[in-house]
Amino acid sequence: MKLFLMLLLCLSSLMSCSQSNEEILLKVSNKISSIESVQYDSRMEAMEGGQLLFDDTTSIAFDFRNAVPNEIKYYFHSELGELIFNGKETFQSNASEKVIATSDDNSPDYVNNPLVHTLKPLRQILPILIQDNEVKIERERDTLINGTAYFNFSFLLNKKYIDWIKLEFVDWEIDSKHFLFVDKQDYLPFKIISPNGKNGSMSRTFENIELDYEFPKDLWNGESLPKDFAVFTLKEYFESLKNKMLDYVGKMVTDWELPLIANDSNINPSQLKGKVVLLEFWFKNCGGCKGAIPSLNKINTKFKNDNFEMYGIEFLERQSKEILQKYIKEQDIQFPILYKGKTVASKYGITGGPTFMVLDKTGKIIHLKSGYSEDHINEISGIIERNL
Repeated sequence: MKLFLMLLLCLSSLMSCSQSNEEILLKVSNKISSIESVQYDSRMEAMEGGQLLFDDTTSIAFDFRNAVPNEIKYYFHSELGELIFNGKETFQSNASEKVIATSDDNSPDYVNNPLVHTLKPLRQILPILIQDNEVKIERERDTLINGTAYFNFSFLLNKKYIDWIKLEFVDWEIDSKHFLFVDKQDYLPFKIISPNGKNGSMSRTFENIELDYEFPKDLWNGESLPKDFAVFTLKEYFESLKNKMLDYVGKMVTDWELPLIANDSNINPSQLKGKVVLLEFWFKNCGGCKGAIPSLNKINTKFKNDNFEMYGIEFLERQSKEILQKYIKEQDIQFPILYKGKTVASKYGITGGPTFMVLDKTGKIIHLKSGYSEDHINEISGIIERNL
């Protein structure tokens, strides 16, 4: 069997070697541009330093039968929930919370976020890659996966990277190299790999592709979503999360334990009574979290000799301990960090970073609010000072 597969790959390579890179890629571009409706399974993976950060398997469907790019309909379904965009409004279900959030904000920055490395942006970015003379295109060694032969193309961008939301090349301090695997029989894409930061990568696969897909008739109006889920507008949903946090202000913190990333010793609120405590809920590469680091280091230095304790709490749990430790060092975070904080964050309705919680000396929550700004940092500093 192995010999047969090798012969198949060699034969396929001989048949395709007479075609230029541009000819093959134009066939791919024309193929996916001709698709009217499609459904496929996709696995998204993020890697960093050779380690898997997270992966998510999703069923994805597109209806391209509308010439207006921002009004293309799509449907995502995974164990986390469903996402429906009907060209005008969005319906998004959260399976764990049994909630459906709706929105009529169809601006590209909002709507296109889940579409990274899917067929929609590939239809638009591939012709740009082919036509740009500054993009170095090379055909890497053909690949055989589960008996199917694939072209493997690389696209090298000089001091630029691809913004998959805005569909343009953006200046960067280093070169970026992207890969596209294509089925040699039907010229449909199989996998896209792009750099994610300096040491990471992100990829999506396209498997079990069904062309001319027939959508359920009640899909686009959200009628197919679970009937027992609570329905909110997106604004109402975020307001409810905010209110959930506010409900805890003035109440005693519940007891929980989280490990210190430095030595895995456990910290719990009962240990901290008699001190004013600042907790910052954060996650890796969060812009506001990174922006807050210098100010938080100053707060830690200013109050650490008084009756004060401060901890960062990483709450997404998508990275290994080793990757987090490296990141903490790179970002020069000078205060102690707790990790495995997902359950604690969820309890208080915390979904965004940075979110700041201040406890008084009795263990009562006296401040709980998300968002970084100098005004917010000054507010927190004042609260700490008044309660020491």
